[in-house]
Amino acid sequence: MTTIATHGPRCGTTALCKALGVTPAAYYLPQRPPVLGPRPRRRSARALRPDEQQTVLALLHTPRFVDLAPAEVYATLLDDGVYHCAEQTMYRMLAAHDEVHERRAQARRPHYTAPELLATSPRTNSEVGISRSSRGRRSGRGITCTCCSTCSVAMWCAGSSHRANRRRSPSA
Repeated sequence: MTTIATHGPRCGTTALCKALGVTPAAYYLPQRPPVLGPRPRRRSARALRPDEQQTVLALLHTPRFVDLAPAEVYATLLDDGVYHCAEQTMYRMLAAHDEVHERRAQARRPHYTAPELLATSPRTNSEVGISRSSRGRRSGRGITCTCCSTCSVAMWCAGSSHRANRRRSPSA
C-alpha cells in the first residue's frame, strides 16, 4: 500500500493497483474515515421548517383545537381558508411529541361479571344464593353447574342433584 501511495500520483493509482494485483477498493477504503452507526437521514425538501412546525403545534394546542382530532382541525382550517400542512403531518408531529392518544379524559370501568344463581340443597327455593362467578360449585356435593335465567331454580336443583346421586350409587 505504501508503494501505491508513493508512486500512485506519477504512474496512476489504478494502473499500479492492477500491476500489483490489488483492487483499487482495497487501497482507497482504509483512507476513508470510518462511519460510526447509520448515516443520518437527509431532510426532505418538502418537510416543514422548525418554525413552521412550532406554528402548527401551537395551533393544535390552542383552546379551540385542543379537544379535536387532527382530521377535524385540518377540515376546520380548510373551511376557514387556512392551510398549514397535511393531516398526516399533524399526526406525525403529535406522535413525535408523544401526544397521539385520546386527548380527553376517559372513564375507566371495572370488569363486570354477571351474577349467577347457586342452590345449596335440592328442591328448596328459599336456600338459593347469588354468586358473582361464571361457574359455581354446589356446597357439599362437588358438582359444578351453570344455570340459565329461563330455568326454574327448583327444577334445576332437583335435576342436577338427582343425576349426581344416580351416578354415585352403585345400585342404579
